[in-house]
Amino acid sequence: MGLNGRRKKVAPATILLLVLSAAVWFFSGNRQPGADFSAEAPVQVQESSRAGNVRQDAGPALSAQGVVAPSVQGVVAPFGQGVSAPFGQGVSAPSVQGGPGEKASVFGQVQDVPDGDSLVVLLPNGRRERVRLYGIDAPEGAQEGGKAARNFSAGLCMNARVKVEEQYRDQYNRIVGIVTLPGGRVLNAELLRAGHAWVYYQYCESPWKEAWLPLQKEAKARKAGLWGGATPLEPWQWRKQHPR
Repeated sequence: MGLNGRRKKVAPATILLLVLSAAVWFFSGNRQPGADFSAEAPVQVQESSRAGNVRQDAGPALSAQGVVAPSVQGVVAPFGQGVSAPFGQGVSAPSVQGGPGEKASVFGQVQDVPDGDSLVVLLPNGRRERVRLYGIDAPEGAQEGGKAARNFSAGLCMNARVKVEEQYRDQYNRIVGIVTLPGGRVLNAELLRAGHAWVYYQYCESPWKEAWLPLQKEAKARKAGLWGGATPLEPWQWRKQHPR
């Protein structure tokens, strides 16, 4: 009210000007640049998952720490659930050791060769393991050909670092295994090739039996090693005749 106590009249032009100013302010100053509030472009909002994820729009998901969750082929990964990279894209396939069918392998230095098919191997942890060569049988020390078999084996592996692939443990708690020499040759096979052992038919299984029988046959045809004698006797037969 004025000093004279009468209400002032506001001109219609003034009211129109105020309405237009408010409209300009609402449609320009109170909106984000580039935003579209039309019905044709609604904002897509996904509800938070039960895992406690933050709300997500149509773009990459953001964690509570502001880290973009990984996505694969345009699919947004829920936060907290890791997405594995596709196999073959710079990611190594997981390796599993000791699974079904796998044989345990140890490495060590040969310290002793008691006879042609027996070794003593020193492991890196300081433990000494007695090893019996799998699938073959060499003459016993007191048997004809035993000393030659022992010398041949020692000449190949004494003081060498070898790989022992365990097949099982025998009743003496020895590792019964396949011994690989430096360079990749297999000691079990080399004894057969040189004519210093038999394939141990009763305890040699596939695929070794099929691979090693031809080596024994070839050594016999060449009369190599023990096959040069008149009547070589299988070690298992000799042990029956000479029980301990």
